Amino acid sequence: MLGVHIFLFQLLSFSPSPLFNSTSLLLRSPGPPSAPRNVISSINETSVILEWTWPEDSGGRKDITFTVLCKRCRAVAGNGSNGGTQRCEPCRSNVRFLPRAAGLHNTTVTVTDLLAHTNYTFEIEAQNGVSSLAPKMRQYAAVIITTNQAGETSQLSHVMLSKTCFSLHTTVKTGYFTEQ
Repeated sequence: MLGVHIFLFQLLSFSPSPLFNSTSLLLRSPGPPSAPRNVISSINETSVILEWTWPEDSGGRKDITFTVLCKRCRAVAGNGSNGGTQRCEPCRSNVRFLPRAAGLHNTTVTVTDLLAHTNYTFEIEAQNGVSSLAPKMRQYAAVIITTNQAGETSQLSHVMLSKTCFSLHTTVKTGYFTEQ
């Protein structure tokens, strides 16, 4: 198991010169990064854009990537007065991540094809080259969202737009406008 080790070295000078004195040096072994910060979600019907900022601690490495886990959550009736709990399961396979869910180098991802009126939890994890050596040290930021009405109305809007364009075309052709 990988742990974060901190080493304290004290350099001693045995020179009689006043230019050289003892000094302490603090070194830290590389470890996994801390969790991403400041997660923001923007919901648009059945899709969401997730944005976040870099972790405060890189784990002493520069090879940071991000992974986004999607969980669909449902309320489960509780016993007594505790109000119930959430049961979460991995998202369906047809949920799409743009550009992808893992190996992200940027701090934004768009998730599409979610179900309408559904609770989702997204876990955003920062990883580096030693994260796999410390799976129990996993740190992530989580955001819970509820999707809105599905976009069935987009087809109706298209029909209305076509009808409006046809009416406009007719008006221009005949040279007069009538109120409807």
